[in-house]
Amino acid sequence: MAFDSIRKFILAGDLPQAIRLFSDFLKKEKKSPEAIRILQVLESQLSAIQQKERKGILDLEESQKAYNKITDAILGLADDLEAGRVPKPLDDMPAAPSKAPWVIGLAILGVLVLIAVFMFRRSNKPTIVQLPPVEQKQQEPKECPDFDERGFRVLLIPFQKLGGDDSKPELGIQTRIRDLTKRNNVDTDVKILKGNRFSDSTPDDDEANKTGKICQADMVIWGQYENEPTGISVDVRYVFTQNPNFSSGSSIEKFKNLTELKSNQMKFNSLEQAVFSLCTMMALHEGNTPLAEKWLDKIEKPTKEMLKIRKMLKEGK
Repeated sequence: MAFDSIRKFILAGDLPQAIRLFSDFLKKEKKSPEAIRILQVLESQLSAIQQKERKGILDLEESQKAYNKITDAILGLADDLEAGRVPKPLDDMPAAPSKAPWVIGLAILGVLVLIAVFMFRRSNKPTIVQLPPVEQKQQEPKECPDFDERGFRVLLIPFQKLGGDDSKPELGIQTRIRDLTKRNNVDTDVKILKGNRFSDSTPDDDEANKTGKICQADMVIWGQYENEPTGISVDVRYVFTQNPNFSSGSSIEKFKNLTELKSNQMKFNSLEQAVFSLCTMMALHEGNTPLAEKWLDKIEKPTKEMLKIRKMLKEGK
């Protein structure tokens, strides 16, 4: 199905290819000129965002918001057409931020410099202003996203590219986890770490755990990826910052010493399988065995860790 292929490209973070495939399908089938127009607008917006990223005038937080809006727009359009509904108009386009704040900032800076020069020339003695000492912090506070006050908090650290074309697998993982948890009435907030502290090196478990605790996240997901001719290959890692949420005396307590409920590393050739595996561990960590089993059954090629957990769940019945 064309719509399934489109969603796979979105999940892999390859929005340009998803838009191209979507447009080609609609043109070939001679369907919905309005949907084709919407895709053309989205493609233009995506190109503008990527240009600003290359020029370095778009920070990570703004970039992620813009990509998320485009992702939601494509998924919504696919859902509408697949269900036979008339496509919704794009009332709120994910436009890339303008340069106006930069221009205003530079203008204000210029005025302040002129005032400082004028005051300096008028004064015979320079005035030394002592500033209060700056409190040293563990990391830049702006690095942490704003999580909701309630629910399970998942922090995604941007994945490192090992080879092939650029992609953003963390966006696909974020979108899919949000979708799965929402459908199953699980209160979950999934956010991406800001900044580029880990752009040159992949964090180890201790670094990821420390970052997660500072940002008040319950689970941290990160890793590496490589785009290959047959698809994307991802090395996914995760760590829980808190102990498992098990009820005292329950049958699930036998899982409390499971190392996979602390941290683990798994390799996949599909982001879909990676997401189901991550969500399985999330549900198990929170003591929700029925949901863990449901998501575990969706994994087509489970890892040895997932097979071990499946066996333990069946033995507990």
